[in-house]
Amino acid sequence: MAYTPPEYPAAIPDEVTDLPDRLDDIDWIEAARYNEVKKELVAIMTELGTDPAGASTDVKTRLALLALIADPTFTGEATIPTISLTGGQIKFPAGVQASADVNTLDDYEEGIFTAALTCDTSGTITLLDAYKTMSYTKIGRLVTFLGYISVDSVDTPVGRLRLEGLPFTSKNGLQYESTMSISPSLDAGASTSIIASIANNASTAPIDRCSNGIKILDVAGFVSGASNFAITGMYIAA
Repeated sequence: MAYTPPEYPAAIPDEVTDLPDRLDDIDWIEAARYNEVKKELVAIMTELGTDPAGASTDVKTRLALLALIADPTFTGEATIPTISLTGGQIKFPAGVQASADVNTLDDYEEGIFTAALTCDTSGTITLLDAYKTMSYTKIGRLVTFLGYISVDSVDTPVGRLRLEGLPFTSKNGLQYESTMSISPSLDAGASTSIIASIANNASTAPIDRCSNGIKILDVAGFVSGASNFAITGMYIAA
């Protein structure tokens, strides 16, 4: 039995042209997708109905566009009044896409980092493996971090104590220097007034003590195998 090709309609069927445009104040993205799909279907039916033999390239192009509408990837700017999520997430790329616009959110990241305590003069401080990781969250340029670290052993630590391993280098400029909240357990004699700060253009934070309003840079000498630190801080990343 010979194959008989289908007859294409000379006009667009009513069931296609009669599809209503969708106006939806609640889910305008889905409404926009619906209207775009309808427009492309009408165009395909028009091309197939008027010249089915010569319209194959146009139809393939429109079918590819329909696939894009179903799963869109935006490569340019989109002006959107409000995004109201009912599920899912907003995903940022792994690398920062820095923007000079102060009103543009260009980065979000969560993670952990391995902390270390060092001595500026001499000696070493070893942290317990189970208590040397800290958590951080970066929103735009603002980095917040917190954690609990505990000392395993020390070898004659001397000099200024320093927290190492911050996940991002701080921004350069004295106006960006920030302080940390720290609750330490140290040997007797170390003053209860312990302060810590993150200087500009740095990924470390010195931990010092104050006595009679004077900063003293010798906290490393008061760290022992029984010391621990609860730390919270924030700073502006470069």
